[in-house]
Amino acid sequence: MNKLLIVGHPSADGCGLEAMLKPLGFAEAQPSKREQLLPAQITETICKAHRVPLHAHASGEQPLSPLKVGAVWYGLALDLVLGNIDQPAWYWSDPRAIFLLDYWRGIDPELRFILIYDDPGQALLRVPSESGASTANMLDHWCRYNQALLAFYRRHRSVCTLVHAQGVLQQSAERVRQWLDVPMIAPASSGPAPAERSASTTSDALAELLTQIGIAPDDKRVGEMTGRVVASYLLPQLLATHQASALLYEELQATANVSGALKQADKPTAEAAWRNFIQTREHLANFISRLFSEKNALLAERQQEQATHEKALAELQAKPAPVDESKLKDLEEENELLLLQLHQVQEELERYFLENQALKEGRPARLKPVAPKVDHSGGPHYGAAERVKQQLTYRLGAIMVSYSKKPKKWLHIPGALMKEAKQFDREKPEREARKLPPIDTYADAYEAERVKRHLSYRLGTVLMENRKSPLGWITMPWKMHRAVREFRAERN
Repeated sequence: MNKLLIVGHPSADGCGLEAMLKPLGFAEAQPSKREQLLPAQITETICKAHRVPLHAHASGEQPLSPLKVGAVWYGLALDLVLGNIDQPAWYWSDPRAIFLLDYWRGIDPELRFILIYDDPGQALLRVPSESGASTANMLDHWCRYNQALLAFYRRHRSVCTLVHAQGVLQQSAERVRQWLDVPMIAPASSGPAPAERSASTTSDALAELLTQIGIAPDDKRVGEMTGRVVASYLLPQLLATHQASALLYEELQATANVSGALKQADKPTAEAAWRNFIQTREHLANFISRLFSEKNALLAERQQEQATHEKALAELQAKPAPVDESKLKDLEEENELLLLQLHQVQEELERYFLENQALKEGRPARLKPVAPKVDHSGGPHYGAAERVKQQLTYRLGAIMVSYSKKPKKWLHIPGALMKEAKQFDREKPEREARKLPPIDTYADAYEAERVKRHLSYRLGTVLMENRKSPLGWITMPWKMHRAVREFRAERN
């Protein structure tokens, strides 16, 4: 028997049993070979596919019935077996596997089940009621869980071992080896024996916190602050109101392979419980007062550090910052460039104003071209937009835009275009004499791209591209119409 599944109600902690298994040669299950899923993740996947709530194994009002898992899910379990095939003996613990006991039983006949139960009082002490459930609801769920556990045990006694969570920890290693049918015991580790569980998860956390502040676990103040006496006084009264849990616990004790020892503990009196409550309150008040004092000390320390930091910062700000000559020179050059660009924009605005006045008066804008500004001292060049406007493409397009605004001037467009082309040819010697650099070397080369999106440049481009062929003259009107439509779309 080399595969074990440990299942029990969340209140029945199986960590102690797991510590007993490791000296016998058992190791924790490794992820599956292909999907790299741990056994608990396989359980979660199947439960999610069958719409089982996440915390149904720990709370809820529905019966904990075994799921009818189809063959399509068998591959996950087989993949897990392949992932652990090199381990001589392995196990895993999963309280949520209560829904999949039949599934795991059908996958591997050699799988053995260790079913753990505990007294119903642990369901109240160790399982917090996060949803505000009453003690009756918590005990009802404990009964449903352990009834499902007991029913599976009775159907499959040959592969199941029913043990009490506390009673199994009192057994010897030889006895455990006989249950599990282990042929020989592996060399035992020299680790400490598993300790008895504390009363509740809340008590565990509080005991750990008390240890951190210097109170030893065996100090009587631990018992006083965790309220064990009050719990021992109240638990019998709560359990007395729920007979079903008491009857089921007796049935589990009578059926189990290893039952729990019957402890005849003295029930504390009401006066003892009340005295424990008063002591707990005093200890907690002192504990809170101590935490408050430490908090004030830390706050004062942080305030002193902040004051020191602010003082150092003020001293740094009071010192004059050194002047970086290189940065100052860069700022001056940048200001000069901005001023030059501002002058150029002003000249262009004046030119646009004069052209607009000429168009309003019904005469073509025959203004003197503005020569691009060139810095002959070796600095950056400006005037890329004006360079594009002086090209024949843009000037012919501007003529078409200007004359198209009045229908009576449409017949004059061919003559105006020929006149503008001759004027462009006459200016050729002057352009060649200036020997201007390429437009893409200008500091404002981006302005050239902006001008090329003007309607004048687009219409002029259509004219220049289609003027050399008869077919181009035939298709030119449609191409110009498309250029106008695209311009309006972009402008909108």
